[in-house]
Amino acid sequence: MKKHRLILLIGLCLLLFVSCSKDELFPDFIYEMTVSKEAINVVPEGTDETVEVKSNYAWTAESNATWCKLSLESGPEGTSSFHIKVEKNHNIEERVAEVTVTAGTVVRKIRVVQLNPDGFEFVDLPTEVIVDGLESILELQVKTNMRLEATSEDGWIVSLKDNIVPGNPPKTALFRIMFKDNTTDTPRSTVVKINGEGLPESYAKTFTVTQEVAPIADKNDQRIIGTWLVTKVLNGVTSELALLGATMKFEEEGIYSETLASGQKSAGVWEVRGDRLAIYYSDSRRYIYLEDTSDGINGTMTTTDIHSTILYKSHLSAYNGDGFGVSIVDLTNTKLTYMMIMNGDLSNVSESGLCISQKENPTITDKKYVSKSGGAVIVGEISDLYSGDVYHVRGYRIEGSQTIYTADTRIEMPVQDIDGNDYKIVKIGQQYWLAENLRVTKYNDGTPIEYCDKNNTIEWTAAGDSKRGAYSWIFGEDPNWIWDGDNFNNGVVNRQARFYGGIYNWHAVVDKRRLAPEGWHIPSKEEFVVLLGSIGANTEDFASGDMNYMNGLLAHDHYQNITGWTGWAVSGRATDGSWKSWNSLSARETSWWSSDISEGGYPWLIYHRRGDSGDSGISWTYQNEGWTVRCIRDTAK
Repeated sequence: MKKHRLILLIGLCLLLFVSCSKDELFPDFIYEMTVSKEAINVVPEGTDETVEVKSNYAWTAESNATWCKLSLESGPEGTSSFHIKVEKNHNIEERVAEVTVTAGTVVRKIRVVQLNPDGFEFVDLPTEVIVDGLESILELQVKTNMRLEATSEDGWIVSLKDNIVPGNPPKTALFRIMFKDNTTDTPRSTVVKINGEGLPESYAKTFTVTQEVAPIADKNDQRIIGTWLVTKVLNGVTSELALLGATMKFEEEGIYSETLASGQKSAGVWEVRGDRLAIYYSDSRRYIYLEDTSDGINGTMTTTDIHSTILYKSHLSAYNGDGFGVSIVDLTNTKLTYMMIMNGDLSNVSESGLCISQKENPTITDKKYVSKSGGAVIVGEISDLYSGDVYHVRGYRIEGSQTIYTADTRIEMPVQDIDGNDYKIVKIGQQYWLAENLRVTKYNDGTPIEYCDKNNTIEWTAAGDSKRGAYSWIFGEDPNWIWDGDNFNNGVVNRQARFYGGIYNWHAVVDKRRLAPEGWHIPSKEEFVVLLGSIGANTEDFASGDMNYMNGLLAHDHYQNITGWTGWAVSGRATDGSWKSWNSLSARETSWWSSDISEGGYPWLIYHRRGDSGDSGISWTYQNEGWTVRCIRDTAK
């Protein structure tokens, strides 16, 4: 009997031994392993590094990158080694790989970092370019960590100043190449070679450019000859006005002279090639690309060429040496820039300037701005005007006891955001409001607001949690999406999502870069209280079902929009990026943000929710929700 028990015990042990595979871990075994390197920095040319492994158990190794290869993928217990072979890095970017060595339950990571070489990569380098005969510029997008230079054997290729900053990490920049005027008799071709400073010839990138013949130079163009006034020059990059009031005189045989409004004079030569007027000074040049000459010269003025980043929109008006008038040369929501021209004998003029009023034909007894220059061309600026209001201006000059005025000019101040959207306005009580929801996509400094559509709910939540501004259009749809199901909002002319306004989180509303158009601001809680008081409400809290006063603001279903506020029902966005449920009259909800926040950290808003069974008024909510925005006009002027 004992013999049988012994045989049975041995059999069980053998069975257990066989059932344990060689890869199965032993629960009571203490695994130990070390590797000689846990971080390897590799030069761009590549390397072959040896890694020593000491382990009391068989090990395996694997790499997560094809350019980082292993000589062995496994090894026995004890001391052994394998090689990490890193290939040459042909990319401009630094790259990272990870080698994982495993022995039982012990895992060691080896981080392999390979530096990027000095070099450059073009995003879309052409193989051949054809350009016209006039000077032009080719802009190429490049990623580089060094300065570049373009050359050609013919010498009519020039590398322009760029914003490339040498050093790692590589940065994306614009590399600009200028092709000079082709004043020869035939088209010409050349090979453009681009290379980094100090790199071997083998690194160079090339393409071919063919240039047509430039139009013949005309120094007696009858469209140009005469005297012109620069009545408007707007810098397209900074929106700053420049060169206003310059008198430009073009004479036959290319003789040119100019007088600035300050009295400074300069001279040069001019010529016309095709539709490009070129003015050459002793140390610089200016181009005006002609668009129309019916009532003057309208064109694009630059200091390099039509593709230059230094770009001006200009208008030259014919100057006949007599007359007295005012021209409005620039207009923003709250500011106008004017130029007044006084020709003839000015010796008896004791005072001149501009008078302004909100009634026709203002006089010097109204608001006046006195010129300090006393010249024949006066350029001035009037700021702190009311966006959306109508003003009248007249120039004046005083000669002895007589005051002479220009004709009345009517000016309607714009209501426009940085995207160029125009808005209607409405006066309610003593307040002026936008009569439309804000639909801007950038802050006033030009920075885009983070956009999170219906497919980016995670990004919407992350933006809120990080206190970043974010927006979407209604229901997270595309801005051009058509809301065919809207059969209850009144007065909707365009049912594209963008025309219902943006849905913004509160962080965008209070961002220091400003969301509201120039001359407007996000309303405070108190300004909302005043608004509701103007339409018949007298408290911040409203009884459920008492909705009659909302006839003044709402424009959906049976609400009558008495004030013209035009408050549409468009719902809002929850903190998790989802949309509020509201697809029936008993569930409709909409709200407008204020700029104020409660002591508990919850921003205030004006709201209307749940139709006739709900309530309206002023309340608070979460900062990361999304609602519409109305702006109120600034009052301190």
